[in-house]
Amino acid sequence: MFNDLTIFHDASSRARHAAQRLAILSENVANADTPGYRAKDVEPFSNFLLRLDTEGDPLNPPKSIMLEVTSLKPNGNSVSIEDQMVRGAEAMRHHETAMTIYSKALSLLRAGLGQR
Repeated sequence: MFNDLTIFHDASSRARHAAQRLAILSENVANADTPGYRAKDVEPFSNFLLRLDTEGDPLNPPKSIMLEVTSLKPNGNSVSIEDQMVRGAEAMRHHETAMTIYSKALSLLRAGLGQR
């Protein structure tokens, strides 16, 4: 009965994806002044989820594909701090959403079992 609770797998996959994205974005910000550095991001979660459905094991999901941001400054660097902050805020919202889904599903499960 409780062997296949996909909502928990989906929420944890979204949280891991958001955490990986935040790590990449923080690396971009740290290299904002490095000549020739190319900003990176990860694929959108929807693409990651499609790949997870076709080639992945829910307990051992595939890594997100890295993407490069292409607009360059004169020194060859492609990091825009403003863009990275917007992307970071989006990733934080996705992580918070995943944690809320996980928490609410756990509360529903506990309520169904008669626990608080």
